[in-house]
Amino acid sequence: MNDLTQKQKETLELIIQYHLDKNKPISYRKLAQYLGISLKAAYDRIKSIEKKGYIYQDTIARNIKTIKVDYEEED
Repeated sequence: MNDLTQKQKETLELIIQYHLDKNKPISYRKLAQYLGISLKAAYDRIKSIEKKGYIYQDTIARNIKTIKVDYEEED
């Protein structure tokens, strides 16, 4: 996870925690709201994390559908 920026790590952790708590994927709008950023910024951040292989999305618009399980918190 060294290749993620601090903001990307925080975003990934929020995505995972939301999914665990709510048992459903977080939307871009909800993610932006929680992070206090614009919808475009949330989209860009998700795309960056996705390019690094930590998450992927299915074809449902505006939802981060599936999280890869290979994420591990580093000490």
